[in-house]
This record gives sequence, C-alpha cells and structure tokens, in this order.
Amino acid sequence: MDGDYFGILVDESKDISHKEQMTLVLSYVNKEGEVVEHFVGIVHVSDTSARSLKEAVYSFLSNHSLSPSQIRGQGYDGASNMQGKLNGLKTLILSETPLAYCIHYFAHQLQLTLVALAKKNSNDYHYRSLHNLIVLFPSIIHMLEFIGRECPNYTDRLVAKSLVSTIKEFDFTFMLYLMWKVLMMTKELSSSLKRMDQDIVNAMGLLDLTKQRLQNRKDSEFELLMDDVFSFGDKYDIMIPKMVASDFPGKSKRRALDVTYSHHLRVDIFYVVIDLHL
Repeated sequence: MDGDYFGILVDESKDISHKEQMTLVLSYVNKEGEVVEHFVGIVHVSDTSARSLKEAVYSFLSNHSLSPSQIRGQGYDGASNMQGKLNGLKTLILSETPLAYCIHYFAHQLQLTLVALAKKNSNDYHYRSLHNLIVLFPSIIHMLEFIGRECPNYTDRLVAKSLVSTIKEFDFTFMLYLMWKVLMMTKELSSSLKRMDQDIVNAMGLLDLTKQRLQNRKDSEFELLMDDVFSFGDKYDIMIPKMVASDFPGKSKRRALDVTYSHHLRVDIFYVVIDLHL
C-alpha cells in the first residue's frame, strides 16, 4: 500500500466460547486503480467498549506498519459503541483523524433490508431469491470455483467445490425452475393476503384464480418447463440426462423397471410440488 490512504471496516461479536472478538478489514485502492477489501484478521478483545476497540484497531494497524492518520474511511454497523456521537468508536477516531469519514457499512444495511423483506413477504422474498439465482448463475459458479481454488481454508475449498457440483446437476436446475415458476404464480396471492385493507371476497376470488393457474400448469405446462430447463442447461454446460433412461439417481429398487427419468420428474416431483401448493 506504500503508506497510502485506506479505510477500515470493523465488526465485533462473541465467538462460540463467548469471548469477545473484533474483525478488521482494510479497504484501499491498489496501483492498478482497483478497490480492494482485504481481510486482516480477528483478535480477541477484553470488552467491546469503544475505547477497547479503538486500542485493538490501532494495535492491528501498528502491527502492519500502518498509521491511523492515513485512515480516510470508517465502516461499522449501527451499534452505539460503534456509531455513538459522544463515545462511539467512530467519534474517538474522528477526534484524532478528522478526515476519517464514517458510513453505516453496506453489507450490514443489506442484511437488515433482507431481514425486513423476509418478515414482510416471505413468498416474494423467496421468489426474488430464486430469480436472482437464475440471473446471477454464471457469477455464482465463477465465485465458487475461485473459492475452491484459492481459499486458504481447506474446509471452505471443499464446501465450495461441493456446491459447484450440486448446483450444476440437472435435478437442481429442474427444481430451481419449478419452484421459481410456482412462486411466480402464488406471490400475488401472498402479497394480497398481507394487505391490511384486503376483504374476504377479493381474497377468495384471488385464491380461486391462483388455484386455477396452478391446475392449468399441472395439466399442460410440464413440457414448457422442461424446455426452459433444457435451454438453461445448454447455456451453462449442465449435463442433461436421457429422459427415457430407466436407471436414474434416487430411483427406488421397488419402482417398475419401465419408469423413465422423464416420468419421475413429471409424476414424483412436478405433480407432487403443485399438488402440495394446491
């Protein structure tokens, strides 16, 4: 970093043994002009008062030959020991480094937003989550593959590799699209039932309409679903099994020999999921 300016992201919590600990991340711009967020480490602290955290931060920086005077950004959650105007960590550092501007860091704001959304409308939240998984699929694969190669923690590498293997299976893609489409059809009803001004007549009408849509999907839209799944699989090099195969993962030995994979997807999963929602 050549002694240049940087920002700090700090959070604190208890570990599994109930000891207080602090995490420090440095944010800076490297020589290529790229913004880097670099995890420095975790340290146990005697308590989580603002003064103890400040001493721990300064000690961390000193151990890495960095000066607090070069801090140009602070990022914390909304806890009083962090953001307090009188004795918060933010205020203590600003008193010595006036240009160390502070923000409520984005990751924590995002977490609070997601929790609020989940409490407000779980159906819509899950629908959007699945939609984002479909849209961001290549980026997610790229990230997991990178972790599987580069992460210094052996266990994390194994978990990442296992996740890549799982989400690139055809069964996962089939379930992803099936649940996304089912939630797409039920999210309007779910949102409507949460409205304080909803009356029973409108609610029952929307309920009947949603059930009819689900029944229509069950009766005539399995092939359309499969077309979407096949297209997604071709796009992202997901191996597509033979639909006429009678030997497939998860098949019980008691099943008839002539039961095909396509029959399994339609009857054992597609029909069952929609009947459950109906």
